[in-house]
Amino acid sequence: MAIFQVSAKLGSSLLFEPVTNHPFLAFLLSFLAYGFILTVYRLFFSPLSAVPGPKLAAVTRLWILYHDYQDQRTDIVTDLHRKYGPVVRLAPNEVSFTSTIAVKDIYTGSGRESGFPKGFLYAMFTHYGRYNMFSSLTSEAHSWRRRMIASSYSLTNILNREASRGDIWRTVGEYVKYVRREGSESKNGPGRSIDIYPANIYFACDNVSAHVFGEERGTKTLGSLVDSAEIKLQRDSIDDWYVPTRREKIYLWTDFNVALRCFEAFERTTQKVIRIIQRRVDPDSKYIGGTFLHNYAYKNMRELKDRPSVELTVAKNLLSGKVSGKVSEVFDEYGAASESMDHMLAGMDTTSDTLSFLLAMLSLPEHHEYQETIRSSLPDLCPFDQPLTVADINQILNNTYLNSVIKETLLIFPAIPVTLPRVVPSGGRVVDGLWLPAGTLASSSVRAVNLTFLPEFEKNPGNVQWKPSRWLVKSDADKDRVQELERRLWSFGSGGRGCIGKHLALTEMSLLLAAILANFKLRRDDDDNNDALETPHSHWTCRRSFRDIAYLQDFHGFLRFEPL
Repeated sequence: MAIFQVSAKLGSSLLFEPVTNHPFLAFLLSFLAYGFILTVYRLFFSPLSAVPGPKLAAVTRLWILYHDYQDQRTDIVTDLHRKYGPVVRLAPNEVSFTSTIAVKDIYTGSGRESGFPKGFLYAMFTHYGRYNMFSSLTSEAHSWRRRMIASSYSLTNILNREASRGDIWRTVGEYVKYVRREGSESKNGPGRSIDIYPANIYFACDNVSAHVFGEERGTKTLGSLVDSAEIKLQRDSIDDWYVPTRREKIYLWTDFNVALRCFEAFERTTQKVIRIIQRRVDPDSKYIGGTFLHNYAYKNMRELKDRPSVELTVAKNLLSGKVSGKVSEVFDEYGAASESMDHMLAGMDTTSDTLSFLLAMLSLPEHHEYQETIRSSLPDLCPFDQPLTVADINQILNNTYLNSVIKETLLIFPAIPVTLPRVVPSGGRVVDGLWLPAGTLASSSVRAVNLTFLPEFEKNPGNVQWKPSRWLVKSDADKDRVQELERRLWSFGSGGRGCIGKHLALTEMSLLLAAILANFKLRRDDDDNNDALETPHSHWTCRRSFRDIAYLQDFHGFLRFEPL
């Protein structure tokens, strides 16, 4: 009885004593009260409370962070748009859009207002402690960088350069030689089998490096133009770049940006100290702290600064370009190298990915008819050691059937499918009729924008078919539908901050595909060659920076190139 009396006294004392006498209890109650008030505000009173989406996402960012960690964001966002429509709330302060109006408002701007600035996420694309065009956060910082080199990537410049020099066409010839020289004998039929993932990366790397630094300084990873030791060095450097641990997860930069800002500041300071010591010890030494590819870009910029090339290249424009009549102070060799490095990596990743997905789909038995249709529509092609004329290149670029398979691959398998976040500027903005307060993350997922227009997406989103015929115009109704498809295709972005290398990439892919189909039939050859894979399939496809979705998981990389 005494025990119960003591217990009752303790209970009553805890119940009626001031909470301030129990600090932990006071903290717990305050925390719960704050959480309750915040939850109610975010669900019912926030400016974003009317935006549809999962209720848990409206309450806490941990919901989308969990899916980020699981590499599920692209799939989740695409599915949410199918369920809720063109506007979805992904977090208390993040909204995703898929309408063309919203994409224009966020990324291009309208009237006097430019597109929204980028968030800290894009700092992961700085190199040598310098921002570049892609990583620059504001439209102004991006604009003057783009103006420096825009002419190098114009379609006119690429056509004229290719017609006079034939760099891409010569590299296409190296690809064909690579197939014949390094392909293995197939057990499934005539021809040679190669792992197309590294082959396409080598092809894209050789092209973009020649475009950025000049043909003489470009890589020669496809093989027949340099000695075996140099080939191994170049290929090893690419292999090193694709080690999965180097591919950072985007969510780290989105959700833990404060910690990463501190780390980045420490890294920049350390690199500056190293450079000062390095220059005093050996003025000609390589860049310290990067991969071989980073050293390659920095070394080329140093040499081009000291001994300018006569060939007009992206690198030359970066080192000598002027903006508004004055040379930019930030474009020393480090700034120029950062820009060049970004072009190298972007051109190497995206073009090679798209080529691999394209060739893999064409090789399926049900798609062999597309090969035959394209082959029969191609013009006669000149030898690889002779440049194509502008008319020849245009004839290939404008080939309806070849275009249809490239566009369909870009539509279904965008190399960068993820959400591309922007930050709503001060004062707030209206996006497709919805007002967003300042600081809100507004974004669109490339894959969601591409797919949500397709009729089959609504019925069976997990089984959207690769169907190039959707791009062919056979009637007036088809014309309107294809025009809308063109408008929705967002794989290269849009506006002034869209992909500057679009014309280079399309020219590379078109010329290579034309040459392959003019010389070979493509066939799948996985089963008997898996043991021949020097590097596992996931090594090349395990993107975690700007791709969180694994395409073609049943395809292990080997295609058989059957001579015609």
